[in-house]
Amino acid sequence: WLQQDEYFKQLNEKERIIFSFILESLNFCFWPNYDWKIKYQNKEYLGSDALLFILLKAVKKGILKLNIDELYNLSKGEFYLFMRENDTYPILMDERYESFKETVNTIYNSENFWSELFSLKSDLELEKYIVNHFKNYEDVSIYKGKKVIFNKRCRLVIADLFYVSETIRNNIKHIRDIKGCADYSLPRYFREIGILEYSNELINMIDEEMELKHNSNYEIEIRAATLYVLEIIKKELRKKNIIVSSIELDNILWCISRIQKTTKPHHTISIYY
Repeated sequence: WLQQDEYFKQLNEKERIIFSFILESLNFCFWPNYDWKIKYQNKEYLGSDALLFILLKAVKKGILKLNIDELYNLSKGEFYLFMRENDTYPILMDERYESFKETVNTIYNSENFWSELFSLKSDLELEKYIVNHFKNYEDVSIYKGKKVIFNKRCRLVIADLFYVSETIRNNIKHIRDIKGCADYSLPRYFREIGILEYSNELINMIDEEMELKHNSNYEIEIRAATLYVLEIIKKELRKKNIIVSSIELDNILWCISRIQKTTKPHHTISIYY
């Protein structure tokens, strides 16, 4: 999506990388207020698409400068100002600002950020580096005493970096080893088409729009099952000589779920996805 925008293509490599980190630091939980709509080049966008284009609009207008010193000094009021559209904001604005500030501060305070980032040689190294340095990108749950790694937004930013940074793409070569992105859209779609089956208790909870708390057993199970389904589909595609990475497959199915407009409800409010 960013490669198709003529303005974005004119940004230098480091500006594109900073933009990607900012974008994915804010990319969570839009579904409760789809009245937050963005118009960009005569098209209307919702949710994560709206986030992308409101940031791009702010950069174009010079409100959001992709210079780490300028970003470091950006006030909360200025952040709220460029995130507003038609007097509406996405939910969890304070949480988004905190995530934004943590991301910017991490880059600002790291003397070796660029040399370290450009020295990584694989997608898994990149994932480890990001979650170790950007705590707001770490997304881990404990399920029955076992650690379950999701790192949803971290994997999103890795996919972004792979496409917007020639240096990173040349260094890591591919993004085949990272897993997919466990969010709230794909489980809805998988349930709609009968891939995921829920217990009666869980069906009642979700259909009655009872929020599943983050890190509850049900929430972890839904996210983990989503990633497992992606791996099964990827394996079956490989039998047909269709080679696709988990993250690419995730993106394809996410787009299909948006086009087919599943009617199943969402299940949680979270800063992780």
